[in-house]
Formats: sequence, structure tokens, C-alpha cells
Amino acid sequence: MQKQLLREDRGLSQREIKPYSIVGLNLNYDITKNLRANAGINNLFDKRIYREDEGASTYNEPGRAYAGVTLSF
Repeated sequence: MQKQLLREDRGLSQREIKPYSIVGLNLNYDITKNLRANAGINNLFDKRIYREDEGASTYNEPGRAYAGVTLSF
């Protein structure tokens, strides 16, 4: 009983989480030799990511869509 109380005091969950997968899509396009565009979507199928409470004990949920340009020289 004492061990279980210590785990709860540290913020560790006793709940078992089933395995799941997150799918992402990323596209890159070379506009010129030195210029590349990219865009993508994280969590394409909008899978609910595990969250037990607020703070560092949860999994982060970054923004889903992104775009950018890379210039190299």
C-alpha cells in the first residue's frame, strides 16, 4: 500500500494505455537548386493523444499543419 502512495505522490499514472499510431504526411518540392518548399500535416487522422492531466506528465500535442521554405547557399 505504501509503494502505491509513493507512485501517486510523484504523479505517475496507474492507468495502462493501449498502443496507438500517429500518421503524418510531409511534402517537399525543390523550386530551384537553392530553394525548397515543404508542407505537412501531423496526426493526419486526428487520433486522440493520451492526456491524463495538465503539465509535464502528458504527451505533447504539437500543431497539426505546417509549411515552410528553406534557402541554402
